[in-house]
Amino acid sequence: MAAQLEVIVAAVGQLSSADTSAVEATAQVGGLRNVTREDVVAPGLSADEALANASVKAAGFLRVPAIQ
Repeated sequence: MAAQLEVIVAAVGQLSSADTSAVEATAQVGGLRNVTREDVVAPGLSADEALANASVKAAGFLRVPAIQ
């Protein structure tokens, strides 16, 4: 493993000799764009509407089985 590490370190060392003076600094080489939509405030469900189809309700909450 030490021999492999030496090869890797030598290869990385070769990179330091490359002329990068004409290369613009960048943190991301691929074009990124935000593909998410803007957050829009919209009315949600009331507690009664949210629990309308719940099979088991207790004190205004959805009742689920305990996780063992």
